[in-house]
Amino acid sequence: MEKEIPIFHCEQEWKAFLERKTPQRIPGVWRGATNIGTCVSKWRDPRYLAEKIRDRPVKIHVSKEPNMDFKNKNFMYKDLNLKELILRASGLEKHSSYFIDSQELYYLRHIGDSPRGEKNNFYVQIVGTKRAIFWAPHSALDLYLEGDKSAVVDVNNPDPELYPKFLSAQKYIVDLEPGDVLFIPSLWFHNMEALSFGVAVNIFWKNLDDKLYDKKDVYGNKDLVPAANADRMLINIIKQLELLPQDYRDFYGRQLINKIKKKCLTHEI
Repeated sequence: MEKEIPIFHCEQEWKAFLERKTPQRIPGVWRGATNIGTCVSKWRDPRYLAEKIRDRPVKIHVSKEPNMDFKNKNFMYKDLNLKELILRASGLEKHSSYFIDSQELYYLRHIGDSPRGEKNNFYVQIVGTKRAIFWAPHSALDLYLEGDKSAVVDVNNPDPELYPKFLSAQKYIVDLEPGDVLFIPSLWFHNMEALSFGVAVNIFWKNLDDKLYDKKDVYGNKDLVPAANADRMLINIIKQLELLPQDYRDFYGRQLINKIKKKCLTHEI
């Protein structure tokens, strides 16, 4: 089940889209954004980018696989100077020193200095093309989550026997072009697939009270503090229920599930 993400070509329509105060916010794209400067034309030359950017060691993901498995870690962490990374990843630099082999792929998650705990996100595609796939927060139980990661590595070809619910989960798709500004609402699950060498900029911000965010959240993907506390409490609740015989555990477990459904859920499970 696929839906297209709305694309706006008019700044007025884009602003109206962002100002909608509804709980069912969805991602959207402003195509051909006019207020992001000259980076789209200048940064497409990797040599220009490598020359202008401040060189520094960065920690990158290196893998032979295009789909990185953050659960089983089919990649390694390596250090590389930023300028060299740009030239390697763009294919402009010929080199014979590899971490794995000549087919290795590189991924740099961020170069920012400051930790961020923000949730809403503007994703600005500067160079290259990318396919963005999204799932709404209410699809969480269909995504086979383990902590903050999904067990599904290849979202384009999921194993139907291992992940049957994933196949029926509603997904939203858009192909990003240079100059696109993508709005990613908080709590939405997303997968980014690079279709070519690319550079993008994330702009995060907090839309809730500051005290709700984990101050040590580097990547902006940790649970809100009350949710993390509730998860720890749930672990203790489960331990208490495990002291009961199976039939009692089932009975009281269903009672608790029903209370959560009544108080918390806006969509049927």
